Amino acid sequence: MAVEIADLEQFELDARKAKIEQILQRQQEDPARMAAIADTDAKRVTRAAEALTALEQLRIDHDGEAFVVFMEAWCRLPGYDAFRGLSGQMFLKQVLKAGEPGEAVALLAQCLTAPADDADAKKKIDLLVAFVEKVKSGGQPAPARVPFLLSFFWGLQDPQEWPVMWTSARDTLRDLGWLVEASSHASLYLQFASTVRSVGDPPAVAHGLYWFSKRPFVGLAPGLVQRCSIGAKLAELATDAGYPSQTIEAAAEANAWALTNDVWLAVSALQEQVSAALGRPVQIRAGSRKSGDVLHRWWATSQWQPKGQRASIRLAVTVDGTYVGLYPGFVDSAWDATARAIVKDHRPEGLEFFRPWVDDDQGRYLLTGTEPSPGGFILGRFYPGVEALDSPELADEIITVVSSLQPVMDLLATAAIVEPQPSDGEDSPPHPQGDLANLVAEFRAATGYPTDKDDKAHIDREVLAKLLVPDNLEISDPTSLKPFINTGRYGSPGPQAVLNATLTSLDGAEQERFMALISMVLWGAEPVEDRINQALDPKDGFKGLGESVLMKLLAVAHPDQFLPVFPFTGEMGKATLMQLIGLTPPPATATRGAKQVQANDSIRQALDPHLPGDPWAQARFLYWLKGRPPGGAHPDALDPIPGLASELFLSEDFFRDVLDLLEDKGQVIFFGPPGTGKTYVAQRIAEAITNDPSQRMLVQFHPSTSYEDFFEGYRPEPGPDGQLTYKLIPGPLARLAAAAEATSPDVKHVMVIDEINRANLPKVLGELLFLLEYRDAPIQTLYRPDEPFTLPPNLFIIGTMNTADRSVALIDAAMRRRFHFIPFFPHDEPHDTVLSKWLAKNNSEMSWVASFIEHVNTRLTKLLGGPHLQIGPSHFFKKNLDMDELKKIWTYSIMPYIEDQLWGQPDQLKSFVFEAAYGEYTKEGGGPIDREPEASPDVTVNPPGEAVNQAKADAGDVEDG
Repeated sequence: MAVEIADLEQFELDARKAKIEQILQRQQEDPARMAAIADTDAKRVTRAAEALTALEQLRIDHDGEAFVVFMEAWCRLPGYDAFRGLSGQMFLKQVLKAGEPGEAVALLAQCLTAPADDADAKKKIDLLVAFVEKVKSGGQPAPARVPFLLSFFWGLQDPQEWPVMWTSARDTLRDLGWLVEASSHASLYLQFASTVRSVGDPPAVAHGLYWFSKRPFVGLAPGLVQRCSIGAKLAELATDAGYPSQTIEAAAEANAWALTNDVWLAVSALQEQVSAALGRPVQIRAGSRKSGDVLHRWWATSQWQPKGQRASIRLAVTVDGTYVGLYPGFVDSAWDATARAIVKDHRPEGLEFFRPWVDDDQGRYLLTGTEPSPGGFILGRFYPGVEALDSPELADEIITVVSSLQPVMDLLATAAIVEPQPSDGEDSPPHPQGDLANLVAEFRAATGYPTDKDDKAHIDREVLAKLLVPDNLEISDPTSLKPFINTGRYGSPGPQAVLNATLTSLDGAEQERFMALISMVLWGAEPVEDRINQALDPKDGFKGLGESVLMKLLAVAHPDQFLPVFPFTGEMGKATLMQLIGLTPPPATATRGAKQVQANDSIRQALDPHLPGDPWAQARFLYWLKGRPPGGAHPDALDPIPGLASELFLSEDFFRDVLDLLEDKGQVIFFGPPGTGKTYVAQRIAEAITNDPSQRMLVQFHPSTSYEDFFEGYRPEPGPDGQLTYKLIPGPLARLAAAAEATSPDVKHVMVIDEINRANLPKVLGELLFLLEYRDAPIQTLYRPDEPFTLPPNLFIIGTMNTADRSVALIDAAMRRRFHFIPFFPHDEPHDTVLSKWLAKNNSEMSWVASFIEHVNTRLTKLLGGPHLQIGPSHFFKKNLDMDELKKIWTYSIMPYIEDQLWGQPDQLKSFVFEAAYGEYTKEGGGPIDREPEASPDVTVNPPGEAVNQAKADAGDVEDG
């Protein structure tokens, strides 16, 4: 199939223009907004002429002081009052007083002049960035502010050619998926300018992007269905190695970003309305932009996910049209059956069931009418073709659907997972045998089997098998079997405390009988099911010796016959797993040994044609299949990162880096000053990794936290005779580790340890410190000398620590080596814009507070010799924040913190009292934007010379300090 590059470029341009036109049209329907734009534009004509006159004077006399004072007065007048703050006026002042005398003035006079072309623009941005990099101290002035400052003055001179890179415009273009990461500040601006120029009149586009940054619902983009079609055509060109050219892949990637992000933006815009309709807060989860490791997606899904709930409301756009409805979430077949039973009896009138189109590569659903299908479904409405696109009324439609589903969502939220009922013959298995070849191929692609861990498992089995040959068993004692009983090498049989206690208590004769019993099970002449039954018989067996240990021994000794799936019952037992591939478990009347052998043989017979001679692969496949969402193409585990990035005002790259670091070492620590959101971000990442509350845990360390509190220890409890006895009680880590061990290795568990550095870590962790680095190695713990413990590789740990409490440098070196340390400092990317973005969205009138805090943090950093004691943004995340509330926060939260750092320095401390700190900030050009200035809108601004004299008189000739 031929795809013309020119056609792709034209489609992308037309689609972007249509989206901007949609935004501008919705904005135009807001009379108050349009009146404000008209008023602002009228005032900007006068303001632009005034600023350009001052700029020309700067070029002539190089009087930087006069220029700064003029701009100080100018930016307080209506029109361009948004120039105030750190990125505009304050940054201008920082630059002009940096470097050698006259150096900055000459450079700014050159760089603030509009460039001749893109090459000249790049040269000017690079020049000023290089200067700022040379003179900055403590992160200030910030080089990232150069593009805004220069584009602001360029835009005054030629607004059509040089769009101002307002923060709202830049971030909104990123949210639309139209800006990609750039290698430099200059390349980012040139990409921004080219994009804005291509979609419309730059000043009008800037107004529209600012309005859209507030997240109004404007409807889905008009070209989304066509984007699905374009993406599908591009995917047809790809092979297993990827797309045929970088140009084709870039087009596919840009298409996927725009498609996915448009649906995500629509879902984000309705977050509060959906929360109100459901009666509970919801989080946003976006679909992945990738289909596998190679292809970029050509359908889009996002959903509103009530916190801690499996079910969600899903919005999906495919080549066929748009779907809105309830998706129950997939955990296992038991939940699938429970959800179907609930929704079948409570289907709202007018809503229909759809199921994922198995093996479809378009992300589509098939109508099933009034009956939910097993293996996943959607209950909602379908809008064919472009019917739902470019329709602001879609918001009302969605809320109507959500409101009608609210009772069903409540029922699903409170429903307990029950065992699936025996089939009545009407429902087919979730994954029938006919699909096995495709499923195995999907398994290999999804997991990369065999991995290094799989190769290690094969080697482990070969090593362990040598211990089980008859000659070795004859001369060995029960302790030789502990690698089978107490480790996860070649699969874990689960905790074996009772069996370990039994083996410790055996005398010489009983040890010989135990080893003889194991030899009989492995190498006896009787049918293997009879041998298993004999070992499980209380008269012949041993206390604690159960099916899982016996089946692991058989799997190690006879890999040609037995799978490394050890239990028969339970969520990960053979009975559950065999149903996933369309097999019927052995009858309940069969003996325990017969059930194990018959189930094992049935599974091997079904999977050997697809994974021949590899029982480890067959077990891995079954565990993968257990966690695989039905349909495969519609995963419940939607990519949470875009939603996290939007909600927490951090970049997607930051979250992807955190997840990569967790995969690398298994544990990370967030460190930084108090109030930077470390704990909240850690909890949200934990929720993103697993939506199941039972698979994550939050603990807080303090100076009294002990090994027994965190891991396990003996606790007194009354015995039946009234005497105290002591029982080994597992702590949070032991409990979560046991839960992780009992599930598939692909099911992640997360522990968040808040304020991890407040405890005596070597004392609390003890020998567990070794396991943080060597996850597969068993160790004898303090209270389990006979039961070695391993830390499961599917258990992640996220710690947080305040650098105000203890510097990272003081953490034990062995401890530091075992964690990745991720900084949370208010002046560093991506945390440096968190407060400004939060205020812009939630309390725009107080947006200046972000630059005020940055100004104070810059002073603290210089005064205290580092960034570890800065003020975090979390103090100010209040939607009702005003000047009075700010003063309270400062007096009762911020000042006590600063007093601790400046103890014994009363003169320095006085300068941080709110009135003093705020006064210092306003002298630098900061403060609230004066929306209703006393001067009339047509006030005449003094020329630079007069302005500087007047300013000195008003300020008492106080120099910048």
